[in-house]
Amino acid sequence: MHEPVELHAHDPRWPDLFERERRRIEFHLPGRFAAIRHIGSTAVAGLLAKPVIDMIIGLADYRELEAVLTDLQAIGYSYDPGSKAQSADRRWLLRHKAGHRTHHLHVVEHGSSAWSQRIDFCERLQRDAVLREQYQALKVRVLARVGGDRESYTAAKEPFIRNSIMAQSSADPRRPAFSRPGDLAGLAGRDRQTGS
Repeated sequence: MHEPVELHAHDPRWPDLFERERRRIEFHLPGRFAAIRHIGSTAVAGLLAKPVIDMIIGLADYRELEAVLTDLQAIGYSYDPGSKAQSADRRWLLRHKAGHRTHHLHVVEHGSSAWSQRIDFCERLQRDAVLREQYQALKVRVLARVGGDRESYTAAKEPFIRNSIMAQSSADPRRPAFSRPGDLAGLAGRDRQTGS
């Protein structure tokens, strides 16, 4: 789907929409996941965001990935294995309704760097008002410049996200740093398709 980027004021219903979808997934696929979390800008109160719920699923055993992808498609998620959004340590799926994205779903190994980096960045935005304001100002400037083009919007945010994650990793050496350039490319803006 090629929807342009549109930023909306934070909607207090977004956490409830996440929770409803989390319960729906767990109802249809009970006991399959170590954890399901709400990530991305819709998980951060007060932050402008695309009105698409970003979620991350952590698999206890990444060898179950192919079976999980099949099962997620059976409950309404679209998966394109040839998409630029896919990487060795993460798969990306999309749910939509009436031609509009409603959910983005990232499937990774629980506890991996792909898991912790996304969770950590979201949590930093939630607790750090200065970082949140800087990120929001960047999003507004970038959107004004690129006119809603998803790939350009995502690419322009990558340095900010990379620097934020690297600063956090330096401050707390227990947190994993990026192990290779592809790790960052997958995190920044989630991928070329999501543009959160």
